[in-house]
Amino acid sequence: MNQVNILSDAISDVADEFIFEAYEYIPSGFRKNVKKIGGLVACLCIVVVGGMWIHFQREEPVNVYAYGISKPLKDTQATLLTGKINDDGEMEGAPVRFYVSGEGIESIRYSCKNQWIECIDGTEKRGDYGMSKNFTVKYGKKEQEYSYILINWVPKNTIKELTEGKNRKISELSRENKQDIIVMEVKYRNGKSKTMAIEILLKDNGHFFATICEYTITSEDTFTKGTDTKPMKKENKETVKEWNEQVWEQEQKEKENSDDTSSEELQKVKKFVLDYYTSLNRSVTDIRLTNNPTTIDTLYSGYTKKQVLIFEVSEKNGEAKRYIAVGSKDGWKHYKVLNEGY
Repeated sequence: MNQVNILSDAISDVADEFIFEAYEYIPSGFRKNVKKIGGLVACLCIVVVGGMWIHFQREEPVNVYAYGISKPLKDTQATLLTGKINDDGEMEGAPVRFYVSGEGIESIRYSCKNQWIECIDGTEKRGDYGMSKNFTVKYGKKEQEYSYILINWVPKNTIKELTEGKNRKISELSRENKQDIIVMEVKYRNGKSKTMAIEILLKDNGHFFATICEYTITSEDTFTKGTDTKPMKKENKETVKEWNEQVWEQEQKEKENSDDTSSEELQKVKKFVLDYYTSLNRSVTDIRLTNNPTTIDTLYSGYTKKQVLIFEVSEKNGEAKRYIAVGSKDGWKHYKVLNEGY
C-alpha cells in the first residue's frame, strides 16, 4: 500500500460530524488560514505515521548464496550447484552448501525433510551442528559474520541406496532420494518473521539443482515439528577438532612412509594451486600442506583421505588464511579443486 492510499483511507475514516464540529468551533476570521494550516499538518502527520508503519511492517530481504560460486538462489530459475553424484554413489564436491545474507536476522530454524543437514560456523563463536534434521542457529547483530555460517546438505540416504542396492541407477532412485526440501523459519530482531524453503532436485545425469521460495508450513509438514538438535559444546568441539588433527597427522606420516605422494608430485599440486589463484587475480605469498580442518568423509564423499590434499594459503594484505582442497583419483596425475574458502 503506497502513501497516497494510506492518506485517502485515513481521511475517509473520519466521520463528517467531527469535521463540521471542528470547523464551526474555529472563529470565522481565522477559519480560512487555520483550514489551510490544519490540512497541511494533517497531511504531514499522516505521511510520517504512514512512513513509520511501512518501515516497521516491511520484512528485510533474505538472500541465500550457493557457497563456492557465490551465486544467489532464486525462485524464478534453478541454480545448478557444484556437486555431482554418479550411479555408483560416488560424490564429487558438495551438492548443496549455502549461507544466508540479510539484515536484522535474530535466528533461523532449519528443517530437512528427506536427507540430512549440518551447520559449520567459521567464526567458531557458535556451536556446530552435526548431522541432523532440525536445528536453530543464532545469527546475532554482526551481519559480516553471516557468510561464515555454512549449511551443508548431505544426501546420505541417496548414497546408501546407490551403493547398497543392486544395479541401482540415479534414474531408478525413489522419489524421496531425488527430491528434498529445507525449510527456513527466519526470525528478525524487530519481532517479525518469515518462512522460506530451498527445494533440491537431483537430475538423472547426477547434477543437483536448487531453487528458493517463500513457504507456508502445513499440517502435512511433520518434519518441521522435530526436536531441535543442540549445538556441540565448546569443549566437545575442541576435542573433536583435536582428534581430527591427530588422525590427520598420523595419516600424513603413513602417506609419507608409503610415498603415496612424492615431493615432486606435491610441488606439481602446489603449482596447480598457485595457478588457480593467479587465474582469480589473487596474490599468493605462501602455500603449505596443512592439517585437515574438517572431516573429509563428510565434505568430499567419493574421495578417500589419501585422495585429498588441503593447503593453507596466505594472500598479500590478506587478514585471514584461506584453505583449498584438491582431489585426485589417478595417483595425482590429474587433480581438481574440490573446495576453497576461509
